Amino acid sequence: MIFHSDSGRLKARVEAKKILDLQNQDREVPAGVFITFFEKDGSTTATLRADYAYYYSEEDRWLARGNVVIHNLKTEETLKTEELYWYPQSGDVNTEKFVKIETPEEIITGTGLTAKQDFSTWSIKKPQGIFIIEDEE
Repeated sequence: MIFHSDSGRLKARVEAKKILDLQNQDREVPAGVFITFFEKDGSTTATLRADYAYYYSEEDRWLARGNVVIHNLKTEETLKTEELYWYPQSGDVNTEKFVKIETPEEIITGTGLTAKQDFSTWSIKKPQGIFIIEDEE
């Protein structure tokens, strides 16, 4: 497990079955990763999971790759993509890859995205489609 904190406050917890500490201080997570993001009060705001992750220590940047999913627990919005960068210090995430965002009301697709790590705010760089989800009665 790896913890990211700021001024003693837990911001994120990285969990994996296997974390390889490399000689250059980078870390590789070859068999799946699960990250939990926390509010200031300690409550969970969102989760991220991916098949693979790599931590670039010099840039303080994570790369998540393969079936990447961020889920905001409050808004029930979900991001799905194949590759995503996470910056723990700023709390930002981004990708240049295809994205699919599922909200309770619609599904939005596009290419490229910038967002906050808890997925509370997000922007698709090149939107491609919006599909309305209708309730079946």
